[in-house]
Amino acid sequence: YEYYTRVTESAERSMVGCADAVRTAFAMLEEFLSQASVDEIAERFSVCKPLLESTTKEGLADDLLFLAQQTFANLNMANYPPNNMTGLHKTCVSFVDAAAKGGSGP
Repeated sequence: YEYYTRVTESAERSMVGCADAVRTAFAMLEEFLSQASVDEIAERFSVCKPLLESTTKEGLADDLLFLAQQTFANLNMANYPPNNMTGLHKTCVSFVDAAAKGGSGP
C-alpha cells in the first residue's frame, strides 16, 4: 500500500486538491457499484455483453475498481518530470473540476 501513498502524494503535488477529489470520486464509485445492478454497471461503463455472461456483480465491481486504481498508478509513472502537461495533471484537473461541481461527471 506504500506505493499508493506515493501515487496520492504525486497527484496532490501535481494539483492541490487532487487527492481529495479522487478519494471522493472513488467513494462515489464504490457506492454506485454496491447499489447498482450488473446491467446498470454495464451500461454506465459500456461493458461488453459477452463479458457480463462470465462474471458476477462483485467480480465486475472489483475489476472496475482495480482498473481505476491501476490507471492512476500508470499516470503517476508518467508524471516525470511533474508539470501541467502530464496525463496525471490533466486527469487531476478533471477530478478537481468535477468535485467543485458536486462530483458530477460527464
